[in-house]
Amino acid sequence: MIDKIGLNTRNIPCELDPRYKNLLAAFQQVVKQEKIEQVKTYLLVLLISSKLLAEEKALFAQYNLSEGKLSVLLLLKNAPQHQLMPSEIAEATNVTRGTMTGLLAGLERDGYVVRKDDPVDGRRCAIQLTQATDAIIDQLLLDRFRHIETLFSCFSQHELEEQRGIIDKLNHQLVKESLAEL
Repeated sequence: MIDKIGLNTRNIPCELDPRYKNLLAAFQQVVKQEKIEQVKTYLLVLLISSKLLAEEKALFAQYNLSEGKLSVLLLLKNAPQHQLMPSEIAEATNVTRGTMTGLLAGLERDGYVVRKDDPVDGRRCAIQLTQATDAIIDQLLLDRFRHIETLFSCFSQHELEEQRGIIDKLNHQLVKESLAEL
């Protein structure tokens, strides 16, 4: 496959960077085995995962958002009248109220949300999306979708299904291992 800058990227193998190569060498010394394909595969998954997370963080940074802030905005976008109580948001996102206070303060400072005082109980407030935020969320999701679509465009439908199957299998093993540790 020829990429945007003219490289045939299909023939470039996924190689570990030096820190992972050093870690792989250390594993080989400790376990006294020449071939430790599971470890190499694990390190390659870590490498690709960190690259994907870095790209996602860079996209969010363009909007001064994080994954946590986006999850709050999406909750509000889908809520009646685009508003919820802070405690409802904290519960729905499974974070502490203290953490939510910080997230909401940042979103309010950046103009994504406004606080609406309760006319009956002055101690309570609702958090509501601003009108402009709805369009910003849609644009971020569209940008993210286009990036993901481009990133995975080199795979056939069959290859994508195979990858999901492998990822599901790995996830099942992770759950099984974490339950065994309890």
